[in-house]
Amino acid sequence: RGLPGVIVNPGSSDCVTYDYGSGACLRHDLLHNPACEENKQDIPPWCFQSWCYVDAKSCRTYSEDDIYKSDIFPVDIYYSYATCNSTENFWL
Repeated sequence: RGLPGVIVNPGSSDCVTYDYGSGACLRHDLLHNPACEENKQDIPPWCFQSWCYVDAKSCRTYSEDDIYKSDIFPVDIYYSYATCNSTENFWL
């Protein structure tokens, strides 16, 4: 029995803990998204971009950087690539 978490990809058993995406800039997709599996020949470039969850109110107040609403959690949580000196240009 592990820590409580949330299913990342509906229809799969890929589950992450509730602190997923918080606390550090990481390549979270590379670690948890099936499209980014290491055994694939063509891993999409966005898999290698670092991001983290951010406080939307603070980011909008102190920055012009784009933030995005997560569709993983049932509450309004936002993430940013710019906070992690990364880019979302690969999937926009």
